[in-house]
Amino acid sequence: RRRPDIALAKARLHWEPTIPLRDGLTRTIDYFRSHLGGLLK
Repeated sequence: RRRPDIALAKARLHWEPTIPLRDGLTRTIDYFRSHLGGLLK
């Protein structure tokens, strides 16, 4: 199972994810389905 190293983003951008990956992917998929649903069929 992959787990990306985000140390560079933390160090240079002072950034950390605030949403777990699974939740973020679910939200992204839901967004595209609701906004582009007609185009994806």
